[in-house]
Amino acid sequence: MNERAANLVEIPRWVKLLNGAPFGGPRPSRRDILLVEAFVVGLAIVLFVASFFVTTEAVAKILRAGAAFELVVGYLVSWLVRLKDTYQMWPGLPGASPDRPRTWRSKVAEYSFFFGVSFLFVAIVCWVAI
Repeated sequence: MNERAANLVEIPRWVKLLNGAPFGGPRPSRRDILLVEAFVVGLAIVLFVASFFVTTEAVAKILRAGAAFELVVGYLVSWLVRLKDTYQMWPGLPGASPDRPRTWRSKVAEYSFFFGVSFLFVAIVCWVAI
């Protein structure tokens, strides 16, 4: 019994709330999140380089703002990896939250949320740049 208690990691409530996906479904693995991080940083580099090849200043500002946003997202993803490493919250470990089944409602809610946030970000960047 002492061996199991020694492996237990105390997880703060804010970390549990951050780890719980609002829409249910299987949690991504560490490898999946690292791939997302690499993709986001790669996209930031591509956007920044592309900003030097456009002819108008407004488009260059939009591309550079997008690159800066992607770098911030990449940093937040790397922070999430370190947080999950610290508290041993990867799927299959004792601290991980249980998977909730994915239904058609949760899928629709998830996609609408992510598309809504994406369109909102594009609208804000265009408003700031122009």
